[in-house]
Amino acid sequence: LSAKAGHGEAWLVPEWNTAPRIHKPPLTAWVNMLGWNDLDPATSSPETLVARARVLGAIAAAIGLCGAFLAGWSLGGPALAWSTLLACGSSLLLIKQARLASYDTYLFGFSSVATACGLLALNRDRATMRWWVACGLSWGFATLAKGPISIVFVGIPLAASLAWIPENRRRNTVGLGVAALIALALFAPWKIYILLNVPDAAFRVLQEYRSERDAFQAPWYYLGLIPVLFPWSLAFLCGLRDAWARRWNREQRGPALALIWFAAVFLVMSVPGAKQQRYI
Repeated sequence: LSAKAGHGEAWLVPEWNTAPRIHKPPLTAWVNMLGWNDLDPATSSPETLVARARVLGAIAAAIGLCGAFLAGWSLGGPALAWSTLLACGSSLLLIKQARLASYDTYLFGFSSVATACGLLALNRDRATMRWWVACGLSWGFATLAKGPISIVFVGIPLAASLAWIPENRRRNTVGLGVAALIALALFAPWKIYILLNVPDAAFRVLQEYRSERDAFQAPWYYLGLIPVLFPWSLAFLCGLRDAWARRWNREQRGPALALIWFAAVFLVMSVPGAKQQRYI
């Protein structure tokens, strides 16, 4: 709300308890400030701010469901698209996390769409560049939501899928590179501004990555989330088995690509000691 009160720089460098919030990119703060734009800072209650922020977070989650639908369509046609939307949208894990107005909700929304656009490009013979451009734009918004961690959710799965698909590999390699450059072009200006205008910004960001966490979760922590996928927990386990069984069948590669997407995110996110349900 400081931007509403006349502090325009708050749009470029949002604050956290009066200190510049440089550890997280500003997309979530931008969206919230837009949602609060008609409110009076002097009279608006915290409950009103939280309610609006949660509605915006739910919209971001809905964008992520659109990405899940597109991913299902690219991997298995309309039947898989609708079943993917149903399973993802009705799982307890998503319902629990989507009500939070957090950075991770926006990361989920835009990284899901970015990966889906990349999968659509990889599974098409023509007109692929527009899908790579859409991938890059969504990837850029995902990076503005939570930073370079978007590489884990978009770049690594798409690179692994690219290595798996032999058709049009050179063209799709160029397309993935274009998408990465578009994402970098959206994220870099804000990061450069922070480094040039906030004292000790580089040191403080590095300290955030190096700082010790109070809590440490074991590498198998995320396996405990399988029950939270209720009511689809058993279907999820069967899907993993089916994808593994057909991993070498390039004629039916949809399950294998879904397995690559899941494994890339799951394995990388299991390495850090600090884990939260919303991270994955």
